[in-house]
Amino acid sequence: MKIIVLLFFCLMLSFEAVSQQKANAPLDSCLLRLSSVSFFWKKDSLAQNGYRLSVYKGLLSCNYSNMTSTILFEKLGQPNRISQHSKGVGWLYYYYDGKMLPVDSGLAPERGYIIFNFDLKSKYLLNVGEGHFD
Repeated sequence: MKIIVLLFFCLMLSFEAVSQQKANAPLDSCLLRLSSVSFFWKKDSLAQNGYRLSVYKGLLSCNYSNMTSTILFEKLGQPNRISQHSKGVGWLYYYYDGKMLPVDSGLAPERGYIIFNFDLKSKYLLNVGEGHFD
């Protein structure tokens, strides 16, 4: 009888572990993606060498459920700009900055950015978007 009860508890614990892994899978894959781009993303802080431009779409397509501002700051560093809005705060990271390029480059003098919007109270990520300044 003890063996049956012990097997039952082991089985229940294994189901709990599997369900925890499935619940954290999207965040884990996003953390891996952020970790893989982190070093060079920080090196391209002025968005001049093209690294951010080459990887930002991968960051847009990620599912960031349960992502906190602390984790994002650790992985991507200081945002280029911070904006306040009605639901919270937005962290803007430039992925392309035409204003920093030489005048004779012939490229558009705009700034492309990816924005991470956080809830002020919970510090969790609400959504991710992109845009540009002229």
